[in-house]
Amino acid sequence: MKNLLGFVGLLLIGATFVGCGSKGNDNNNNNTVAVGPCAAGFFYTGNSCLAPNGGASPAAFAMTNGFYSDNWTYTTGLTIVNYDKMKDFFHYGMGVCDRAAINLGASSCDYYTSGSLDFIMQFPSNGANVAIGTIIAKPRNNPNVNFYGEIPSAWGLLGAALGYATGYWRPDPYYYQGVQRNPLRLDNMVVSIVNNSQ
Repeated sequence: MKNLLGFVGLLLIGATFVGCGSKGNDNNNNNTVAVGPCAAGFFYTGNSCLAPNGGASPAAFAMTNGFYSDNWTYTTGLTIVNYDKMKDFFHYGMGVCDRAAINLGASSCDYYTSGSLDFIMQFPSNGANVAIGTIIAKPRNNPNVNFYGEIPSAWGLLGAALGYATGYWRPDPYYYQGVQRNPLRLDNMVVSIVNNSQ
């Protein structure tokens, strides 16, 4: 399953970019949009849609097909083959590590590349062209001691000292301000085997 990581990358790229062909005469209705099991803003779980305010409603259809893979139970065979690209994915895609100038312990992406990774894909049984992808990353667990530390850059330390002395705090310009997404869930991804027969 070495190609699974490549497949995950292609899915993530496919969820981000939309391939557009010519407005040719084909059998597909180009005006339709893939609709997921839940309306926008709702979260699909357990064959129902959860609203942000806590209410629930039934899903339009169930996501009953799919697969699960991980790198820690040694039963499904998910392996990381390019550690540098996975560090970039954990840092920029999920925002879970290497956020400060100096990262120690579980705040380092090295702990995530050697930690546990779960990948879940769900597809509907009704043939709709949508999928839900979920990626869960956990840092390596050391049985003796676990620690987490972030040290700001020199500019960040100077900004903190200035803020302490004057009340005017300057943020660290080297601190990664991206959102943390763990688990990273990609809802209502449009899945198509054929793109305009090209």
